[in-house]
Amino acid sequence: MASAHVDPPPPVDLKRIDIAPVQFRGFQQRAAEVRGHLLLRAPTGSGKTEAALMWAQANQARAGRVYYVLPHTAS
Repeated sequence: MASAHVDPPPPVDLKRIDIAPVQFRGFQQRAAEVRGHLLLRAPTGSGKTEAALMWAQANQARAGRVYYVLPHTAS
């Protein structure tokens, strides 16, 4: 964006987003309650993305950005 002289979009306030209207698994709810660093490892399809987003909601600084990185094999 810098080389194209394009301004970045405004940060998204994750607390205003409903992650998923479903019953959360235990590890997802615990991830949402962690303040600070979190290392999460679970099988494919178990809900890691939802857990990561819930964690980000709880830890996002005011007007802060969150970078969610996927491994190359997953993308």
